[in-house]
Amino acid sequence: YKEIKSKNIKKKYKLYGRSDTIVKNPEIVEKWKSIGMELLLIGIEAFRDEDLKKRNKNNTVKNNEMAVKILHKNNVEVVASLLVDPDFTTSDFQDMSKYVEDLNLLHPIFTVLTPFPGTDLYNKRYNELTTHDYELFDIFHSVLPTKLPLREFYENFLNLYKRAYKNNSKFLSENMINSLINSKGFFLILNIL
Repeated sequence: YKEIKSKNIKKKYKLYGRSDTIVKNPEIVEKWKSIGMELLLIGIEAFRDEDLKKRNKNNTVKNNEMAVKILHKNNVEVVASLLVDPDFTTSDFQDMSKYVEDLNLLHPIFTVLTPFPGTDLYNKRYNELTTHDYELFDIFHSVLPTKLPLREFYENFLNLYKRAYKNNSKFLSENMINSLINSKGFFLILNIL
């Protein structure tokens, strides 16, 4: 920050940050905004404390919400990453969608919880894997059994994007989402069985 400011470097920055760091040091957001930070990617991960705890995130929903408020107060665009659990019900998808709306998250990124090889989650849930095709370990395919029928799970997953971006054509328009849904890639997801 100090070097950029002292040399009067005029750039636009898109950064990654942690909510706990933002909440403990809100002045950092203000400083970086003053030298060109436009956007910050933050891992919200979940909308319930029990999910954060289950994933060993050492964070709270309240902390994430405070970080988003600090970013919004400083006019920093927020790209929020949220994990969709294969155990989600239709109600869980709806609750996540409402949470995103309530926090005014204009750029959410929804990804499917994926146990990557070499992680504790992978070792813990290895026997539950529905595939060992590592090309499907891409955060958009569920490689664990889903509570909902697979087609219904993916329809709900795609609807998260449709609802989140219905009024935000700057980042991802509904036409773009519909094109993705109708593309071969998402068609294959829905026809994976």
